[in-house]
Amino acid sequence: MKLRYIIAGAAMFGMTIASAQQINPVTQAMLDGYERLLETNPDDYFTLFERSSQYFRLSKYDEALSDIKHAIEVTPAKEIDQLAAEYELAAEILIQQKDYEKALQMSGKATELMPNSYPLLYQKGNIQLYLNRPAEAKKCFQAMQRLKSRSQDAIFGLAKASVLEGNDADARNYMDQAEKLDPSNYVTYCRLGDLYADMGEPQNAAANYLSAFSLSSGKERPLTSLLRLASGNYAAVTEALDYALDKTSNTVPLLFLRGNIAKANGHNREAYTAYKKLLTTPEGNDPIVLATLASMSLTQNEPNEALGFIERSISASPSADKTLTKAQIEYALKDYTQSLNLLSGLLQGQNADYQVLRTAALDQIALGQYADALQTLNLAVMAEADNLEALLLRGYINANALAGANPSTADYERVNRMQPRSLYESTLKAISQMLSGKKLDADATIAEVEQNASTDPDAAYLMAMFCAQTGNKEKGAEYLAKARSLGYDDMYQLELFDAPLISIAPLR
Repeated sequence: MKLRYIIAGAAMFGMTIASAQQINPVTQAMLDGYERLLETNPDDYFTLFERSSQYFRLSKYDEALSDIKHAIEVTPAKEIDQLAAEYELAAEILIQQKDYEKALQMSGKATELMPNSYPLLYQKGNIQLYLNRPAEAKKCFQAMQRLKSRSQDAIFGLAKASVLEGNDADARNYMDQAEKLDPSNYVTYCRLGDLYADMGEPQNAAANYLSAFSLSSGKERPLTSLLRLASGNYAAVTEALDYALDKTSNTVPLLFLRGNIAKANGHNREAYTAYKKLLTTPEGNDPIVLATLASMSLTQNEPNEALGFIERSISASPSADKTLTKAQIEYALKDYTQSLNLLSGLLQGQNADYQVLRTAALDQIALGQYADALQTLNLAVMAEADNLEALLLRGYINANALAGANPSTADYERVNRMQPRSLYESTLKAISQMLSGKKLDADATIAEVEQNASTDPDAAYLMAMFCAQTGNKEKGAEYLAKARSLGYDDMYQLELFDAPLISIAPLR
């Protein structure tokens, strides 16, 4: 397997997937055409179906459901094939909306019209699985087998139903049959991995996902499955990866995968080690590998090494992301002026990335350029009105650098009213509440972080940060020791990062 395939798939790590796709000009032109046709004939059921299908592909499920319901209402009863397709689409939309009971109703109407439709039986069987009705699901999958005796979909469906029934022996039998039907297809092993995960066997799940990975030529599904499994069973995935690394000479793609999974789960040292091993191979000079290794070197508090890697990466393939990484490394090296100079081109316009604005503001604070930092954070808040970190930093500047008590109070109060979306945001809110003199509120807000701090290294670090920024250095030191003992290994955050309010700097 070529590293370029893995790199192409690895962009998914850390990616935020939008709830709905952006509409490109061609698609928009099609939607405009549908609109004109429906203005002429609002009951054109074929056009309603086509537009609903387009909305479905765009993840615009409410619009898709509205169109398909209208299509069903106006489609003549004699149009059996069309009606069946409409009910099938309605069921798919409702599945995406997790309204499985209504989805089953729609799928049931479709199968009434076309009782021997293989895809409709498959849809109905899967909906029964969503509803935890394995006996009913089996009827659908068995009907599929009568239509196609060597149906892998039907056999996997029967395996899933058996897992839901707690009948692992039958499930394994079906799984063996399914594997024999298509042993060279990566999807087979993805599905086997999913079943083993449902059976509570993460080691077997990881082994099958790795088999899929080896056959997939960079397809995203095995990567996604491994990452999802690692989030709850990191040891099982890394054991499988380490075993595979010991058994093959083609270690490059596995090392890349090992590094990405370690990085995604906060195991920075392991990620750093995996990427460093890549340097001994020709693929180690790939710009993406070098850029990622730069980030990992920084987590190990090796900013000079990180700078060397990012400069090599930029030299081979410059990009805005790499420029930002270099600026962050220069900040770590305390060359704030150089960091700002690097960011200058990225700060143009009204849509600068938050990480660019954040890094620039921290540079300006470190240089004592508080008025400039305030303007930078104003841009961040205008772009993201609910950005707790930007508001907290802006409040800090007003309260401590520009002697603007009222603006700082206003920013802290805005943070205090917000609903945190992560443990990090809960920590920021608790710090804000303490700065506002609301200790009881702060205690309530930080409680969730504190509850997780006994087992979660990130939570223990956040508790250390909260204590450091609110004056309880003794307790902060205890939490810092706890974070280290649990495996928190972002050495840059532990030993060097010193931004106001969002670091553990007071404990050093």
